[in-house]
Amino acid sequence: MSASDFTSSRLKVLQRLQTENGAFVSNENLATQLNIARVASQKLISSLEAEGYPIERGSKGYRLAVDAPTPQGLPFALEYKATTTSTQDDARVLARSGASEFSTVLAEIQTAGRGRRAKVWHSPSGAGLYFTVLLRPTRPVTELGVLPLLAGVALLRAIKLETGFEALLKWSNDLLASDGRKLAGILLEAELEDGMARFVVLGMGLNVRIQDFPLDIPAASLEEFVSPVNRKKLLSTIMLELQELYQSWSEHGSSVVIQAWRESNATLGRQVMVLEPNGSSFTGVAQDISNDGALIVKTSGGLKTVNAGEVSLKFVPNR
Repeated sequence: MSASDFTSSRLKVLQRLQTENGAFVSNENLATQLNIARVASQKLISSLEAEGYPIERGSKGYRLAVDAPTPQGLPFALEYKATTTSTQDDARVLARSGASEFSTVLAEIQTAGRGRRAKVWHSPSGAGLYFTVLLRPTRPVTELGVLPLLAGVALLRAIKLETGFEALLKWSNDLLASDGRKLAGILLEAELEDGMARFVVLGMGLNVRIQDFPLDIPAASLEEFVSPVNRKKLLSTIMLELQELYQSWSEHGSSVVIQAWRESNATLGRQVMVLEPNGSSFTGVAQDISNDGALIVKTSGGLKTVNAGEVSLKFVPNR
């Protein structure tokens, strides 16, 4: 089998597994469909596994994991990948090619996934939801700081709807477990032109499966608290919540988002340390957030408004 034939056949196998919606497909069936030897179809499956697709083997053949977040049945355009460097970068390519709003890129593995301040995002295969949504906002650039808060509220609501688990929000881009460990992170990047956003790529990484995190990462997984979690159903609900909040923000401004964030946050009223982009830091009590998403902190020298920076909590409540 030539390299081009192998690539074409591999794509056909992946498409077949996706359309089966979790049903097993026998090796013989795949070989017959592709008119190849069974040993060749086994090699195609092994190649897909090596790339990072969550393929399960059983007595009846092969299938994608039942909750694999494939495009089939989802109410939005999704590009599903096994491995990529960063879904943020992929979404930028989509944006520049004219893709529609809410086009989404999701990968099982990111080899160069990143968070704010260029921090590495830990994203092993099948263990979470790592995706980026393309947005084309028409509101002023000064209001884009609300979007990470909006995404956090969407994540929180979807998790509660699908699992009953109540997470907490930390300004401006983290979702926390009740013990303060990080469940999810949000990354907003925008391309601007003439004072307006040409597009925004809104990335989200949510830890779902229990996993061994690097020792220097105080992270948690959703299935430590509720199990099992269906990743595909959760993704669909996240997107529905995101679309609803985004439409409200687009039409009416930030008031609904800000109020929803205040109701479930773990930041306001607590001692915080703020690390600013220039490297300086200060401490104080988080008082409120403004209508454009900035954090207002009461310090010994008065109120300070934080539009960008890293916030550490002195403590996080157990709820």
